[in-house]
Parts: sequence; structure tokens; C-alpha cells
Amino acid sequence: TKALGKIERLIELRDERARALRVSQELSAIYHALTAQATEVTGAIRRQVQALLDSLQSQVNAIYREIQGERAKPIRIELPDEAGASQNRLHLYIDFAANRTGVHPAGYLSDSQVHSAALALRLAAIQQFNSEAPIVALDDIVTSYDADHRRSIAGLIAKRFKDHQLIITTHDERFFNYLRDQLEAGLWQFTRIIGLDPSYGPRFAEH
Repeated sequence: TKALGKIERLIELRDERARALRVSQELSAIYHALTAQATEVTGAIRRQVQALLDSLQSQVNAIYREIQGERAKPIRIELPDEAGASQNRLHLYIDFAANRTGVHPAGYLSDSQVHSAALALRLAAIQQFNSEAPIVALDDIVTSYDADHRRSIAGLIAKRFKDHQLIITTHDERFFNYLRDQLEAGLWQFTRIIGLDPSYGPRFAEH
């Protein structure tokens, strides 16, 4: 009787082991299928995002050239490689020279050029992605520029953002005058804050 009970228990254990093996095989198959599907989905997302970046890149370089001149080196926008895919960031590169390709702008460009790259990226993204809410505020965007570049930025805003609602603030008198010269008075409102009254708030020139 004991031997028979032992045999029956061993048979039960054999069946349980067989079930466990089948479950393990099924789970392994599901895991590999999900991993393959995740890889496919991730790849599709990366291709879609890179396509968006490629379309954005042409606008970035167009704006960047308008600020820095036609001889400005083009900027490349790329996603991080697979190892850094979990990091929410983009890579910006320029081919600075024949022996300096794929370098980070901050290492080779002046402050003005780096700021131009950042401004171009921001303005291009607004045009590309904010079509349903074309509103943007720009605050003191010309602090690192000379007069020619400030004039170029004013012309850029006048040409490219006619259909946007922009709020532009600046401490720079020349840039303010460039904006007044190039932006149509019928579409734009210009005002100066001449002081700050603690009991009232900002005082404007037309008060």
C-alpha cells in the first residue's frame, strides 16, 4: 500500500512537472513574441520620429541660415542610438570642417551661433507642431547678437510668423526699432514699459 501510494505520488509529480514545462515553454514563446513585437513597434516609432525630425531639420537649417547667413554649416538632428533610446533627448551635430564632422555645436560655434541654433530649433518646432495653437512668447532673444543679426531676426519674424500670435519682449532698443520697421503696424501693437509702480503695476509709455 505504501509503495502504491508512493508510485501514485511520483506519477502526480511527473504530471505536475510536465505541466510546468509546458507552461514554461508557452511563457517563453509569449515572451519572445512580445519582445519581437516590442522591437518592431520601437523601430517603427523611431522611424516615425526620425522622419518628423528630418522634416523639422530642413526648417531649422532654413531659419538658421536666415540668421547666420547662407554659408552657415547645416545642423543635423538625430535620435540617440539604441543604447540611449530610453533617454528623452536629441543629438544636434554639425560638420564643422572636413576633419571635424558630426561634432556638437557647443564645442565649435560661438555663443551667437549656438543661440541661433537653439532659436532656429524652437521656431521651427513651433511652425511644425503648433499649427492648432500658433502662439509663442519670445523674451530677450537677441542679447548675444550684433546689429546685423538682430535685424535678420526681426526680418525672419516678419516673414515667417505672419499667421502666428507672438508676444515679444526685449530690453534692446535697436531690436525694438527693427521690429517696428519690419512688422506691419496694422497687425502689430508696440508699446514700451517705462516703469514699474508697486501699487499699480507696469507703467506704459502711452499713459
